[in-house]
Amino acid sequence: MNYLDIILSIPLLLGLYKGLKRGIIKELASLLALTLGIYVAVHFSEQVQPTLQANTSIDESFLPIIAFAATFIMIVLLVRLLGLMLDKIIKLVALGMISGLLGGFFGLLKTAFIISALLLIFNTLDYHLELIPNEQKKNSLLYQPISEMVPLLLPEVEDGNSLIKDAEKVWQEAEGFISL
Repeated sequence: MNYLDIILSIPLLLGLYKGLKRGIIKELASLLALTLGIYVAVHFSEQVQPTLQANTSIDESFLPIIAFAATFIMIVLLVRLLGLMLDKIIKLVALGMISGLLGGFFGLLKTAFIISALLLIFNTLDYHLELIPNEQKKNSLLYQPISEMVPLLLPEVEDGNSLIKDAEKVWQEAEGFISL
């Protein structure tokens, strides 16, 4: 275990704690609220614009943004409310401990996924700069499994190779520009 493992462990432990505290229903509801909120706002905010225009004095140039935000917020609040109600039912049936354990596991996985996405971006930059020595990455217990999570779940990311290739092109163009 090296310093990289300690740095990666801190957000993982926070995700585990948050998940244990909130439970699986609230954790899933927060993820569902975000994804469903974005999806519905993207696809249906145009239908909200005429209602806003008819009932408010908002400048037309701001209507798309306000309609998107209003749709997103309404969906997020609705899904969270449903999640809270379902969580109360789970606790009434005395499944709170199971919900907490599953929530902890889900919170840990969710945090690991977020870290993996950030590492994918970081690795693209680190490819040329080597901010973290390769030896530290190899000796880390957590770095390799976490950094492989996003490419495993989203194969179209191609393990970051396309990002690295794009970054290499930009890097080479920048070097050519600087040497002029």
